[in-house]
Amino acid sequence: MKKTSAPQRNRIWDLDERLWAGSAALHFTSDGAARCWICRTPPSPALLVFPDKKQSETFCSDWETLFPGEEISLLHEIPLTPHGVVDRALPVQRGQTLARWSGEGGILAASSGSLMGPVSRGTTETVIAAGRDYPRDRLLDWLVHAGYERSDIVWAPGQFVFRGYILDVFDPSYAHPLRFEFFDDSVESIRSFSPKTQASVGLLDEISLHSLSGSREASLFDFIPEDAVSVHFDRVRASASAETCAML
Repeated sequence: MKKTSAPQRNRIWDLDERLWAGSAALHFTSDGAARCWICRTPPSPALLVFPDKKQSETFCSDWETLFPGEEISLLHEIPLTPHGVVDRALPVQRGQTLARWSGEGGILAASSGSLMGPVSRGTTETVIAAGRDYPRDRLLDWLVHAGYERSDIVWAPGQFVFRGYILDVFDPSYAHPLRFEFFDDSVESIRSFSPKTQASVGLLDEISLHSLSGSREASLFDFIPEDAVSVHFDRVRASASAETCAML
């Protein structure tokens, strides 16, 4: 009599539902890129929690190498300073990251510290479309009052630079900064680009710029979908890191 082989289970999502319901602790003998392999193609939004920033960033880097066509989001940590949160763009960026993950699904990689930081939602925005007129002086004034910082080069969220007929803006709502090319006061083109290479990433017809100064604080739990699942790597260290962040 021919035996029927048991189904191969090489993803963490293939484990028995009773293990998920009981919040079981599992031990894996591998780390590194093997973590990405067992977490591939989640059936619902998945939150992966790591003990520190380095591990969450390494996971994302490995994921993009192994699965270039599958989206992954990284929840950035907010640097701790004696003056609290100095960069207003980071809480907004974190809020937009959570909103995209909540709406689109996939994997969100986070460290214990990143889960403890503040999150904000933008409340005001201005819409810019290619082919329409926008007085550059008025747009510059809006950016300043919206909390953006003028810089020599755009490399971080919340910065902008105006050079002649080219405006670069890094709205924290988006993964890449935006480049607006003007002819007089008419917007000829809108592109997203890489701040490292300055190469164009995509061409856009219309985009919304979000204010940083009018943002309001939100709760992390507002963004977590009901069907989301969470996986904690090295839970003991992750819990210790969270306790340290809570004390600071």
